[in-house]
Amino acid sequence: MKQELSLRQHELKSYLRRLLAGNNLPYKENKFILLCHYRSGSTLLANLLNDHPRIYCDGELFLPFVKLNFKKVFLPYTYINYHTYIKYNSSKNKKTVYGFDLKISQLIDILLKSQGSPEDFLWKLHQDGWKIIYLQRLNIFRQVVSNLVAQSRGKWHEKHQEKLQRSQVSIDLKELMQQLKRYDNNLVQAQKMLQKLPYCEITYESDLLNADNHQNTLDRIFDYLGVESVPIKAQLKKVSQKSLDQDIENYQEVVDFISQTNYAKFLESD
Repeated sequence: MKQELSLRQHELKSYLRRLLAGNNLPYKENKFILLCHYRSGSTLLANLLNDHPRIYCDGELFLPFVKLNFKKVFLPYTYINYHTYIKYNSSKNKKTVYGFDLKISQLIDILLKSQGSPEDFLWKLHQDGWKIIYLQRLNIFRQVVSNLVAQSRGKWHEKHQEKLQRSQVSIDLKELMQQLKRYDNNLVQAQKMLQKLPYCEITYESDLLNADNHQNTLDRIFDYLGVESVPIKAQLKKVSQKSLDQDIENYQEVVDFISQTNYAKFLESD
């Protein structure tokens, strides 16, 4: 209750400050949304984008609401609108391109508890000048397993200089299937949201999995955002192994189970 009250006070202050600012609210010259799914490589991509001297890619603005099990955001558009200003239009931040991480599931769950549809919400942001970078991971089996492993370990990312502490985890088959269906549905929802909008599409497997592809991928994004190309280098490394049997304690049980489902095709790919 105390955490929710604090969040509501913060949310209310954002709305009041936006109201008091009127039409005098300054903006970055360029802004974008990193629209993505959980465990799709968004932290890696944000890390790469932040290597650019003109770009700042923020984290998940709606994360506090997620921690409260998607408590309703009363005015999500206004929350984004003013939060980006009060946090990154200060004199301390000289970067001219601002973006933030927006998860598909957050957009669906938050907007379903508010007014309008996710499609209308994205369209409104687009009309206000927000560009969309859509990041997806095609192998949702590995995506879900990555999420379950990270949750079990309580560790989502590592920097290159850190030593990974890897331990095998046991995967609950019922939870695995529930998450697979939810991620599958989110992919369908994302395509519906984006069908009438311009966006830059990035795929984890072809654009981020191999570090040799990072520069070409980022150059494509830089061009989309209208900024010059610069050399980039990731500061993160993968937490999960390429070979899943090193991460999953009941690996054979998982494989046998998935082999009998519509997701069997994902067992043979990265």
